[in-house]
Amino acid sequence: MIVPIEGFVEYKRREYCIDIGCPVQMIMNNKPQDSKDYNDLREICQEKCLHTTYEFHHWLIEKGYCLSGLKKIGGIKNELGMKNRISRIIKPKPGDA
Repeated sequence: MIVPIEGFVEYKRREYCIDIGCPVQMIMNNKPQDSKDYNDLREICQEKCLHTTYEFHHWLIEKGYCLSGLKKIGGIKNELGMKNRISRIIKPKPGDA
């Protein structure tokens, strides 16, 4: 379990996609989660994203996010695909900056 870091908020899953108005994400938002249509669209996002890591990284910077808490752990692959590392994307809570 990842413990929250006081004074910071975590990046919410697909926050970038929703913020930039990704057309695939907009369709996904209207599908029941875990339905075949939803999972087919999710596969597009996972395997053939319309945007680049470069675009995502610069969006994170613009929104005030940073990577935090990189450390080696035994044999775990996190949601960002980085094996043996845990990473968190965080930014200061509004009003705390």
